[in-house]
Amino acid sequence: MTEFRKFSAALDDAKLTLQTAAATDNSDSATARRDAAEAIRRRCADGDLRRTADKFAAKLEATDDVTEPTFLATLQTARRVRDAAAARVHAEEEGAAADLAAAEEVVAALEAEAPLRTVQKPRYGATMRAKVAAARDRLEATLRTAAEVVDALDVDVAAEEEARERKAADEAARRERAEEASKRAAADARIEEERSEREAAERAAAARRLDAERAQQADEARAARRARRDARRAAEADDRSQKEQASRAWRRGVASVDAALRTLAASAGDAYGDAVAALRDILEAIVEKPDDDARRRLRCANAAFARDVDNFEGGRQVLFSAGFQLTHRSSGVEPAQDDEEDDWQVWESLLVLREPNPLSDGFDAWTAWFDNLKACHARLRDEAERLEASRPSKGLLAGAAPSWVDTKRSLY
Repeated sequence: MTEFRKFSAALDDAKLTLQTAAATDNSDSATARRDAAEAIRRRCADGDLRRTADKFAAKLEATDDVTEPTFLATLQTARRVRDAAAARVHAEEEGAAADLAAAEEVVAALEAEAPLRTVQKPRYGATMRAKVAAARDRLEATLRTAAEVVDALDVDVAAEEEARERKAADEAARRERAEEASKRAAADARIEEERSEREAAERAAAARRLDAERAQQADEARAARRARRDARRAAEADDRSQKEQASRAWRRGVASVDAALRTLAASAGDAYGDAVAALRDILEAIVEKPDDDARRRLRCANAAFARDVDNFEGGRQVLFSAGFQLTHRSSGVEPAQDDEEDDWQVWESLLVLREPNPLSDGFDAWTAWFDNLKACHARLRDEAERLEASRPSKGLLAGAAPSWVDTKRSLY
């Protein structure tokens, strides 16, 4: 009986709870332990444990109808004889009908006698009755123990309540003394505060005068720095503008390429061959795809471009001859307030080859632009072949965009 095992285990748990509540080394409060013992007492008196015990007691009174074994065997034998006679009748054996009738009379008589041979037998045996009786005794013992523990802990609970009351009274007296001390301290603090306020007012007045003097000096210094910043910006803007105008004013064509190559040869020295190869690759990539904006925009700050071309006088002039123009863009963002410092603003140099629009500029303009580009590329290719460099060029393969092209949004 699983339910009975659960009931027995619940009694064991109740006993353990009472033992824990009664233990003198228990760290829980007396009130908590008394509440636990009182809960066990209620369960045993009229709670779930009592109801379960009463239910098992009621089950012990249940009985089952049981027929005498010998009579039941006689009835089963008569039924088998009747069934055998019925089988013989079905087989049309001689005399089978009379045997079947006699067998049915015997079975009918036995079945009529069956109620007289039936007795009521208790459903549970002596073992189970003993277990239930023992469990009920355990329940009564647990109830008595719980009552004893509750009575014993009532004394401890009263002592705890008395101790709490004494502690509360002591705490109230302590708070009263603290409040009186606080009032005295507050009065002393007000006196000290008034004195401090007077001194602070005097210091604040002196500080305001000093701050005003310093603010005036700071405004004057800031105005001077702003004037120097504006002058520096104007000079840098004028320098950028002059360089951009010079790039736009540079003559286009092969003749200008020749002049620029002579300058480049004098400045590059042994690196002249690599510089020519790099310039050839730049123009060759644009000739392959003239509508690719990225190939027609070069970042002068790119390390590879600076190494092969821009570090030498004449490198940019070759590109100017092909139609490139110098432009600048700021990578900084204007601050929210006017700041005399200029560290946030960085200007980047770009070489941009603008492709004419056949619709707005005319097809003849685009043709002249592309013919000049091809002519300049052919001149650089011839120069590279003439040099017969002793090592492979550091430039890119034909048709590929150089590594220093600017991949940001087009300026046009």
